[in-house]
Amino acid sequence: MLATIALSPYVHIQGPISRRLPCGSIVITHEGREYVGRPLNAPTPVPAHLRPAAQA
Repeated sequence: MLATIALSPYVHIQGPISRRLPCGSIVITHEGREYVGRPLNAPTPVPAHLRPAAQA
């Protein structure tokens, strides 16, 4: 699923949800880095052809 989080009032980042934290924040992976924040929108399902490969 895709989600958008705010890093600052002017910077937002969107990417696949890596995991959800108990506090309600989510972790998004973008270009190999992880970003934590509150979701700004309801998560959107990622089409199958855009999903990252499962890690073993």
